[in-house]
Amino acid sequence: MKLSTKTRYGTRAMLELADNYGGKVSPVNVIAKNQSISERYLQNILLILVNAGLVKSVRGKKGGFVLAKDPSEISLAEIVLALEEDKLLFEAYDEDSSADSSYEKSSICVMSKVWEMVSEQLHKFLSEITLSQLARMKSEKEFGEKILDFCI
Repeated sequence: MKLSTKTRYGTRAMLELADNYGGKVSPVNVIAKNQSISERYLQNILLILVNAGLVKSVRGKKGGFVLAKDPSEISLAEIVLALEEDKLLFEAYDEDSSADSSYEKSSICVMSKVWEMVSEQLHKFLSEITLSQLARMKSEKEFGEKILDFCI
């Protein structure tokens, strides 16, 4: 499984919006600079999240983006599925592949079911992680240092 750049950037932007939740509007150029993301690309990602009902756009001179609901009500699964366009997180084999033998076809069928089950379990796991939990983990010094060590 490999998440798209769109999903990785989108989750980072959502985490920044969670940090600012409760009144502070986040301009797209500020989020883009803080997250080292192209402003234009981030704008497209945020519009997807607006259409998914996870983010609201605020117009005007002091406009930008805010979360559409409390960070404790937004799961990581919602974000990933919005940005991955509701695909299975582990794509199954193509059922109409050119496999000729019944053995190959049975293997394809079995593996398709396995990847579907893995995707369901991953969705369940991601559904249990909220933006507020991620924001809390990010702010915890010990956890933050472990993450920084891992990222470097």
